[in-house]
Amino acid sequence: MGGAIKFFATTFFESQHTLRYHDMIAYSTEEHGNRIFINDNTDRRRLTELDFEDGYAGEVSSIEITGIYLFVVQKFIKTILVYSLDRCLEGYCQPIYKIDVFLMYSLGVKYFNPLEVYTSIFHPDVIFIRTPNSVLVLDVDR
Repeated sequence: MGGAIKFFATTFFESQHTLRYHDMIAYSTEEHGNRIFINDNTDRRRLTELDFEDGYAGEVSSIEITGIYLFVVQKFIKTILVYSLDRCLEGYCQPIYKIDVFLMYSLGVKYFNPLEVYTSIFHPDVIFIRTPNSVLVLDVDR
């Protein structure tokens, strides 16, 4: 696996691709800080590995899942990448969306520096982005 687990997130959802329920886990380890492993525990297989740039630019600082969406925070490049786990099941595991300084500026946020993303089972369509000075709330359906 490559050292102690640094971050992990889990979800259980019905795939539109396979028409079955899948128990998924995404995690990163201390040894592989620029890589995220995604496992489909229902089929007992490693689905994919997401590799990011070497060094600080690719370092993953937080991961979180809500529903079928995986959020990967890269604080040094001030970016949150969004992946659809359903698309990962199809074999297409590329970011479907990027939340960065340019997007947040267009929404009126003058300085964007994400540290972590949090989700809540009580608000499955909302993500909470912790920054050094505040918490931003985004509706992922919009």
